[in-house]
Amino acid sequence: MAPPYEAMSYTWDSPALTHELAIDGKLLRTTKKVYIIVNDRSSFWKSRLFWIDFICINQKDEQEKNSQLLLMQDIYRKASRVIVWLGSSPDAGNVPIMLSHLQLLSRLVNSGRYLDLQGSFWLAYQQAQRHRMPALIEFLAEPYWLRVWIVQEIALADTVHILYGRTWISWEDLLPAIEFFLTVNPRSVLQGANHVSVSDRIPDTEISQISTIAKLKRFAHPHNSIPLSRILHVCGRSNATNPRDKIYALLGMISDSLNFIPNPDYAAPVGEVYMGMARYLVQNSNPLLLLHQAGIGYHRALTGLPSWVPDWSKPIQAHPLARGFLGSQADSCRYRATGDSLPPPDVLLGDMLRLEGYRVDAISGVQDSFLEATHDLRANAAKTVRWVTEAQRLASRRDPLALRYGRLRNEAFWRTLIGDRSKSHRPAPMEFVRGYKYWLRRLFQRSGIEFQDSSSFHLAMGSPGNPRLTDSPLRDLLGDSPFQEALYKHSSSIQFEGLLREASFGRKFAVTDTGYMVLVPPGTRVGDTIYAILGTETPFVLRRSERDDAFWLVGESYVQGMMDGERLKQGDTPEQLLTQ
Repeated sequence: MAPPYEAMSYTWDSPALTHELAIDGKLLRTTKKVYIIVNDRSSFWKSRLFWIDFICINQKDEQEKNSQLLLMQDIYRKASRVIVWLGSSPDAGNVPIMLSHLQLLSRLVNSGRYLDLQGSFWLAYQQAQRHRMPALIEFLAEPYWLRVWIVQEIALADTVHILYGRTWISWEDLLPAIEFFLTVNPRSVLQGANHVSVSDRIPDTEISQISTIAKLKRFAHPHNSIPLSRILHVCGRSNATNPRDKIYALLGMISDSLNFIPNPDYAAPVGEVYMGMARYLVQNSNPLLLLHQAGIGYHRALTGLPSWVPDWSKPIQAHPLARGFLGSQADSCRYRATGDSLPPPDVLLGDMLRLEGYRVDAISGVQDSFLEATHDLRANAAKTVRWVTEAQRLASRRDPLALRYGRLRNEAFWRTLIGDRSKSHRPAPMEFVRGYKYWLRRLFQRSGIEFQDSSSFHLAMGSPGNPRLTDSPLRDLLGDSPFQEALYKHSSSIQFEGLLREASFGRKFAVTDTGYMVLVPPGTRVGDTIYAILGTETPFVLRRSERDDAFWLVGESYVQGMMDGERLKQGDTPEQLLTQ
């Protein structure tokens, strides 16, 4: 039986070999970070056995690196513990205190003692933790959390401890804080109180990634293999220095990975690696989930790939519309554009896919601008005004949009902007219209652009009314204060803004020949056609290729009023769609 050992998980830095370590009586040149880690874990008082990739794998031997890759699953699963090494920070000691405080708040929230989650957070922030929040934000913003290799290193480990400076933090102590950030949305509270310098630093992408790893960790054990297509989907926004690692770094998460690439090859062209992975995915379970990550409607770094093969080296920056994975919460807001239909058997035909689907409509108008997934709404409010104004003008066409949605056209518009769903279910509650109105007003105020009632927004704006806040811990302290009212409006606005970011950022608003409002990839053109493809969650935009009988995949789309199998209920026969 092997002696117990620790496995290190860290972020590589500069590859320059500037330091030396004495190992087994010999000197090994190494990087500065590896030198620091080894010295940090060394002890004069006892021997300590630990595994670190830079030393334990011969970095000059490509064949050894390829073979060792297949052992990562066992290395991290069998370690006595995995140590996440984040380096030093002068404020590291404040992090566990803040985590403990958020953990206490989470328990109070779960027990029902606090009805107003954001009010509870504000009280804690003001009374005790104001100076500690920046330390927690710095901790969560570490580049480590977006590294693709850490997914398996953490998810497969039995015990995970985080070393931050001289402070130890357990993985279990981190998770309540992540859940709290996702549930309470402290950004809206801090912005509403004009603590913008703190709120704008909250690392949403990193928090989301930690949450994803936590979900994978709950599912990942030897008897519960997760389909590789789902892992690639949820980890698509992770970072990797070598584009092949977007595949290789995740193979340890599944039990059937050895059947795909017996010997991962870093000498193989990236396009060849991606094509081999795509072939594997369409020939196994859930074969069409990869379509949600593909399409020529997004920027692609690799040339020569078929349109249906994802370019994992340049992942789609828009949030995925497909959510049918990793938990009941995702299932409750999943789109079902083709119901419970299945794709046809043997969809792979050479380098093309043989799909089946129903024609929904053709694109008749698409806006010129779009918001990048990293777009900063506060810093670029004027650009956001132009974007939403373009979309509103398209939505204000009299025919056939007026016929399609009638008097509900304005409601259809704001529902389209957020994909008509909340964080936990769909359709979105009707109360979100207030968040939309508050968001629009704040947007124009930020931009400095005068709002004109005669513009195309006048029907959408209306009057948000003067809703009263529900009872909360703040009421006894502050009463019906202006701060309470402002916090409510700001919270509604930020909530709508967050949903809009997930659905619309990285996409364009468009309309179709028969009046549907849609969200499409930024490369969509007038004349492209929307299809409901059997076996997928959302409709897709397709474009005729040079071959009359074939299409290019442009990308997934949202179609207001066509996300629950409505097209399949019309009773006609699906078309054969050859996709290259």
